[in-house]
Amino acid sequence: MTLSMKNLFGIIPGVKYGRPKNFLHWHGINESIVDINSPIRSHFSIVDGIVGMEGNGPIQGTPTPVGVLIFSDDPVAVDATSARVVGLKRSGLIT
Repeated sequence: MTLSMKNLFGIIPGVKYGRPKNFLHWHGINESIVDINSPIRSHFSIVDGIVGMEGNGPIQGTPTPVGVLIFSDDPVAVDATSARVVGLKRSGLIT
């Protein structure tokens, strides 16, 4: 899911990792998200979940009505709550 923490990929200049930024996916998406979010913290996060997307987004997925707006000053809470709303189960280190 691309939510508040993964969305910070956009702040990394292309010259740092090169183009495309898929490099961050190929070399450990979890670690990349932690590395980006450790020194930089969002002040406020909003997830517009009125209509979500299932499948291979952002252009090959299927629009799916979810019907929620989730917001907080804690991006971890926003992302965890969003995952619970769509029924994702926790695994590994995610609690």
